Amino acid sequence: MVRQQVLDTIKLILSYLPQRFQYPPVYWKFKKLIFESDKWDKDQIENWQYQQLSLIIKYAYENVPGYHELYKLNNIKPEDLQTLADIKNFPFVSKELLRDNLKDFTSRKISGLKLKYLTTGGSTGIPFGFYTTIRNYYIENAFMHSSWENAGWKMNEMSAILRGSFIGNDQLLYKYVKFDNSLFLSNYYLTSETYHRYKEIYQKFKPKFLQAYPSAVTILSKLIIENNDNGIWNFELLLLGSENLYSWQREIIKTAFPNSNIMTWYGHAEKVIFAPKCIKSDLLHLSPIYGFTEILNANNVEINIGENGELVGSSFWDLATPFIRYKTKDIALKSEQVCEFCGRHHQSLKQI
Repeated sequence: MVRQQVLDTIKLILSYLPQRFQYPPVYWKFKKLIFESDKWDKDQIENWQYQQLSLIIKYAYENVPGYHELYKLNNIKPEDLQTLADIKNFPFVSKELLRDNLKDFTSRKISGLKLKYLTTGGSTGIPFGFYTTIRNYYIENAFMHSSWENAGWKMNEMSAILRGSFIGNDQLLYKYVKFDNSLFLSNYYLTSETYHRYKEIYQKFKPKFLQAYPSAVTILSKLIIENNDNGIWNFELLLLGSENLYSWQREIIKTAFPNSNIMTWYGHAEKVIFAPKCIKSDLLHLSPIYGFTEILNANNVEINIGENGELVGSSFWDLATPFIRYKTKDIALKSEQVCEFCGRHHQSLKQI
């Protein structure tokens, strides 16, 4: 509680500083790299991925006992990765393996004071905890913000956030945070009886963007339609992530928000794979510098375009609890390597 109060105070102080000082250098460094990599061709991407994959495997082998033992049991060493294709020779890890042996799969090189414990149930419903660091928080923001900016989001403009925030009670339905100009809305009390109060909050602040879970904004959309308020909540952009957005949900949301563009992405709490929506189509593009992603069939062989396979990811950036050949249990439909709509040389997915 005291630690959170200190963090809130720091954020309040930072909110009065120019934007370039609100985030540390690592954030701006990664944003620069992200935008530069959008212009890379296939060879540049693969060369860069090979170097980064080699580094994270070597790091895990030397600093994470679980990986050291796992690789010894499978008679493999970091130097056995001579090409990207050699990743197929390295063993997989799973939620269950990491969960049941978390201490062994946590880096010995990072001080315990710098470790932050996170938990998630995930799409599989398997309770799972792991470690990350504050550095990863800013790296994640760099990736997320870059993809949002491509869709029209602006950092200095206000966003409403409907993503499970618990504000306190049914008399306190929102909280404004000056640091990132965010209006947090509680979805715990969003009902037919309270809808008019949410509408008043929106009309008071008039945020330009809405960040939400698809399920939460679907509930709001139904209430908007029931009250004949279609188009009254006039967000420029709906940023919908952390869940699948199904076609029936999209139809309801577009009815309630006819003037709003929709931006979606695939990601998860483990931060192993990140795939934002293409800016010119409905395809999802795997970010090649977020991590190395395989899409494998039941025999653990890379699938062809047009086939479904499991997403297996190796994160480049989480050094606290590294995820290398991590089986997500999420299934994706593989599309083209080069996007015909935006021209990026990023592996595309049609759906997950």
